Amino acid sequence: MNTSKRLDVLEDKVWSSLWEHYYESATSFDPLKVQVINCIIPSPREAGALIFSDEGISFSQMNPQKTLRHFASAHCFPEYKILSRCLKNNGNFGKYKFPWVCAFFALFPLEGSETTIWLNPAKIVDLKKMQESYYVAIENGPKLTVPIHRRRIISNAEVACLVLATMRRGHFHFITKGTTPLDFLELPDTPFAKVLRGRLSLQYFRTPIGELNRLYNKAYSLYHCNDLIENREAVDRIGWY
Repeated sequence: MNTSKRLDVLEDKVWSSLWEHYYESATSFDPLKVQVINCIIPSPREAGALIFSDEGISFSQMNPQKTLRHFASAHCFPEYKILSRCLKNNGNFGKYKFPWVCAFFALFPLEGSETTIWLNPAKIVDLKKMQESYYVAIENGPKLTVPIHRRRIISNAEVACLVLATMRRGHFHFITKGTTPLDFLELPDTPFAKVLRGRLSLQYFRTPIGELNRLYNKAYSLYHCNDLIENREAVDRIGWY
């Protein structure tokens, strides 16, 4: 791809005029004003990250993982640290680079660090090769170079979709009649979604209905109960304890 064609692609680790444009367009990140995150992209020049959503572009002074934690806390969505432990203990969703999932959408990390890119698989329009690397086109977001290969991106997106479908089945199985993960997903009509629909692991569930939800609720209770027990002053302030 020549230089002129690269101008509309956001380099994930190289500051450019396109980064400047997005920063000028961004507002301060308010998690309560964002419903569904399309992607979170760490700045290559300074601390913080850009958040792309259907509501617009915003900037967080925190790294992507802390930004996601802030968002989840504001909406009372699952905590990533606890959810990751549940997914690891369950054994059906891989061993690392776990997605973050709530009942409405999912985000998956491209790498294992706190400053990696997070992508919503349902918001990826397409995945294309650019010279020796790949870029993803994001709905209501940028065309973004990615630091891993096509196979890994698809695999990570697939796991995120499977966890999302598993969690949604636990919540909504009494109103959504379906037997496969795809029945519980709302994938758009895009080239990337077409790839996901053909993936084998999205043709069947790996856990019984509600198992993941129960595992998370139990882990959440134990995690925060231990915090309270260790903090006697906090316990004493709870009248019903």
